[in-house]
Amino acid sequence: MNASIEQIFDFMEHVSEIAQSTAYLASQLHKDSEKINTLHKEIDNIDKALISNNKKYFNMQNDYINTFTGNELTELLENTKTQHLNWMNTLNKMVETKELLYLQTNGEKCAFGHIYRTIDINHKDIKNLWISIHNPHNNLHNMASKLVYAIKNNTNDDLNVYKEEALKYSKIIFNIIDQIIDIINRNKLYDVNL
Repeated sequence: MNASIEQIFDFMEHVSEIAQSTAYLASQLHKDSEKINTLHKEIDNIDKALISNNKKYFNMQNDYINTFTGNELTELLENTKTQHLNWMNTLNKMVETKELLYLQTNGEKCAFGHIYRTIDINHKDIKNLWISIHNPHNNLHNMASKLVYAIKNNTNDDLNVYKEEALKYSKIIFNIIDQIIDIINRNKLYDVNL
């Protein structure tokens, strides 16, 4: 009987050590989480400053010469489409696996968002199309935010709805981009400053 009691005490001491170790690890995780949140805020502030400076420098340069020709804008938009397809593939994979992957949900911080906020297109046939990208682009990222929130909270019932909405906005954006490229090509605006 004494041996059994001793085994119970040994086991309880072991459990106590595990509990202390777990509490220590939880404390460390909390500290690390706070550090990550601080870093996230610092990166966010740097990102905002970068966008602001890019816009300021581009506008200063724009006072002298508009550096985007039709060819350059076409190349930029084609690259944007490729990046966006990769972004949509990540979104689709998240829906399939119900696992979080890195997906930029802020439309101002994605690769296209940086460019869109930095440059102004003034060509009469393209300007309104360029401006019209704003709402579907933000709506697209809002759907991604909802999708990420649902996965984080294990409320996966609406994932396909969010995916379909994102796909709808994606098609709208691609349609606008294709219209801009078509205008550039149709009107031979290859070397024209836009």
